[in-house]
Amino acid sequence: MQYENENAYVTGHSLGGFLAQVVSYEMIEAELHKLYLPFTSNRSKLKNTLADDKYFKRGVTFNAAPVFVTGYDNLNIPNYFPAIPYNKIISNQYDDLVINYSIEGDFLQSWFVDKAVATKFGKIVSPFSHLNSSESSHALIQFYNHFPSYDNQR
Repeated sequence: MQYENENAYVTGHSLGGFLAQVVSYEMIEAELHKLYLPFTSNRSKLKNTLADDKYFKRGVTFNAAPVFVTGYDNLNIPNYFPAIPYNKIISNQYDDLVINYSIEGDFLQSWFVDKAVATKFGKIVSPFSHLNSSESSHALIQFYNHFPSYDNQR
Protein backbone atom coordinates (compact mmCIF):
# COMPACT_ATOMS: atom_id res chain seq x y z
CA MET A 1 0.00 0.00 0.00
CA GLN A 2 1.34 3.43 -0.92
CA TYR A 3 0.39 5.21 2.34
CA GLU A 4 0.80 2.44 4.89
CA ASN A 5 2.32 4.70 7.57
CA GLU A 6 -0.31 7.45 7.29
CA ASN A 7 -2.92 8.18 9.93
CA ALA A 8 -6.46 9.48 9.44
CA TYR A 9 -7.99 12.15 11.66
CA VAL A 10 -11.57 13.13 10.90
CA THR A 11 -12.76 16.55 12.04
CA GLY A 12 -15.55 19.01 11.43
CA HIS A 13 -17.61 21.95 12.72
CA SER A 14 -21.41 22.13 12.87
CA LEU A 15 -22.84 20.02 10.01
CA GLY A 16 -19.26 18.99 9.22
CA GLY A 17 -19.02 17.78 12.83
CA PHE A 18 -22.08 15.59 12.36
CA LEU A 19 -20.54 14.17 9.19
CA ALA A 20 -17.24 13.65 11.03
CA GLN A 21 -19.09 11.56 13.63
CA VAL A 22 -20.66 9.41 10.92
CA VAL A 23 -17.43 8.98 8.92
CA SER A 24 -15.52 8.18 12.14
CA TYR A 25 -18.07 5.47 12.97
CA GLU A 26 -17.85 4.04 9.45
CA MET A 27 -14.03 4.02 9.59
CA ILE A 28 -13.88 2.45 13.08
CA GLU A 29 -16.27 -0.29 12.01
CA ALA A 30 -14.41 -0.66 8.67
CA GLU A 31 -17.66 -0.04 6.81
CA LEU A 32 -16.83 3.20 4.98
CA HIS A 33 -16.15 1.39 1.72
CA LYS A 34 -19.84 0.37 1.56
CA LEU A 35 -20.75 4.00 0.92
CA TYR A 36 -18.86 3.93 -2.39
CA LEU A 37 -20.41 2.70 -5.61
CA PRO A 38 -19.92 -1.07 -5.83
CA PHE A 39 -17.69 -1.18 -8.89
CA THR A 40 -15.29 1.68 -8.27
CA SER A 41 -11.61 0.92 -7.75
CA ASN A 42 -11.56 3.10 -4.63
CA ARG A 43 -14.02 0.85 -2.82
CA SER A 44 -11.71 -2.18 -2.64
CA LYS A 45 -8.67 -0.02 -1.80
CA LEU A 46 -10.52 1.63 1.05
CA LYS A 47 -11.81 -1.71 2.36
CA ASN A 48 -8.28 -3.11 2.43
CA THR A 49 -6.86 0.02 4.07
CA LEU A 50 -9.41 0.02 6.88
CA ALA A 51 -9.21 -3.74 7.42
CA ASP A 52 -5.91 -3.61 9.31
CA ASP A 53 -7.51 -1.38 12.00
CA LYS A 54 -4.49 0.96 12.22
CA TYR A 55 -5.38 3.77 9.83
CA PHE A 56 -8.08 5.67 11.76
CA LYS A 57 -6.67 7.55 14.76
CA ARG A 58 -9.35 9.92 16.02
CA GLY A 59 -12.47 11.90 15.23
CA VAL A 60 -12.79 15.40 16.70
CA THR A 61 -15.76 17.75 16.36
CA PHE A 62 -16.42 21.38 17.22
CA ASN A 63 -20.02 22.47 17.96
CA ALA A 64 -21.16 19.45 15.98
CA ALA A 65 -24.74 18.91 14.99
CA PRO A 66 -25.96 16.06 17.19
CA VAL A 67 -27.52 12.73 16.32
CA PHE A 68 -31.22 12.90 17.07
CA VAL A 69 -32.46 9.97 19.13
CA THR A 70 -36.14 10.87 18.91
CA GLY A 71 -36.45 8.62 15.87
CA TYR A 72 -36.57 5.60 18.19
CA ASP A 73 -39.65 4.19 19.89
CA ASN A 74 -39.84 2.98 23.51
CA LEU A 75 -38.18 -0.32 22.60
CA ASN A 76 -35.19 1.48 21.01
CA ILE A 77 -36.26 0.33 17.57
CA PRO A 78 -35.56 3.00 14.94
CA ASN A 79 -38.50 4.60 13.18
CA TYR A 80 -36.15 5.54 10.34
CA PHE A 81 -32.73 4.45 9.10
CA PRO A 82 -30.21 6.21 11.39
CA ALA A 83 -26.71 7.21 10.27
CA ILE A 84 -25.26 5.41 13.32
CA PRO A 85 -27.06 2.55 15.11
CA TYR A 86 -28.66 3.63 18.40
CA ASN A 87 -26.78 1.10 20.54
CA LYS A 88 -23.49 2.48 19.15
CA ILE A 89 -24.54 6.10 19.74
CA ILE A 90 -25.24 5.54 23.44
CA SER A 91 -22.28 3.21 24.00
CA ASN A 92 -19.16 4.58 25.67
CA GLN A 93 -16.89 2.17 23.76
CA TYR A 94 -16.02 4.91 21.23
CA ASP A 95 -15.19 7.66 23.75
CA ASP A 96 -11.41 7.31 23.24
CA LEU A 97 -11.79 7.54 19.46
CA VAL A 98 -14.32 10.33 18.88
CA ILE A 99 -14.28 13.54 20.94
CA ASN A 100 -16.90 16.30 20.71
CA TYR A 101 -16.09 19.84 21.86
CA SER A 102 -18.59 22.67 22.24
CA ILE A 103 -18.81 26.25 23.53
CA GLU A 104 -21.15 27.36 26.32
CA GLY A 105 -24.34 28.74 24.79
CA ASP A 106 -24.01 26.96 21.46
CA PHE A 107 -27.57 26.34 20.32
CA LEU A 108 -26.86 22.79 19.11
CA GLN A 109 -25.66 21.87 22.59
CA SER A 110 -28.18 23.84 24.68
CA TRP A 111 -31.29 23.24 22.58
CA PHE A 112 -30.75 19.56 21.81
CA VAL A 113 -28.01 17.75 23.72
CA ASP A 114 -28.61 19.38 27.13
CA LYS A 115 -32.34 18.64 26.78
CA ALA A 116 -31.66 14.98 25.85
CA VAL A 117 -33.44 15.34 22.50
CA ALA A 118 -30.19 14.45 20.74
CA THR A 119 -26.69 13.32 21.60
CA LYS A 120 -23.30 12.95 19.99
CA PHE A 121 -21.38 9.87 18.99
CA GLY A 122 -18.30 9.41 21.19
CA LYS A 123 -17.17 11.44 24.17
CA ILE A 124 -18.90 14.73 24.91
CA VAL A 125 -16.49 17.13 26.63
CA SER A 126 -17.91 19.76 29.01
CA PRO A 127 -18.44 22.99 27.06
CA PHE A 128 -15.64 25.55 26.97
CA SER A 129 -16.21 29.15 28.03
CA HIS A 130 -17.54 31.63 25.48
CA LEU A 131 -14.51 33.96 25.30
CA ASN A 132 -15.00 36.11 22.23
CA SER A 133 -18.11 38.18 22.98
CA SER A 134 -18.19 39.74 19.51
CA GLU A 135 -18.79 36.33 17.90
CA SER A 136 -21.62 33.83 18.18
CA SER A 137 -21.01 30.92 20.56
CA HIS A 138 -21.46 28.66 17.52
CA ALA A 139 -18.62 30.29 15.54
CA LEU A 140 -15.50 28.21 15.06
CA ILE A 141 -13.37 31.17 16.17
CA GLN A 142 -14.59 30.54 19.73
CA PHE A 143 -12.26 27.54 19.93
CA TYR A 144 -9.10 29.43 18.93
CA ASN A 145 -8.20 30.47 22.49
CA HIS A 146 -8.91 27.01 23.88
CA PHE A 147 -6.35 25.20 21.74
CA PRO A 148 -2.68 26.02 21.12
CA SER A 149 -1.71 27.77 17.90
CA TYR A 150 0.93 26.22 15.69
CA ASP A 151 0.94 28.98 13.04
CA ASN A 152 4.45 30.26 13.76
CA GLN A 153 6.07 27.02 14.86
CA ARG A 154 7.98 25.33 12.06
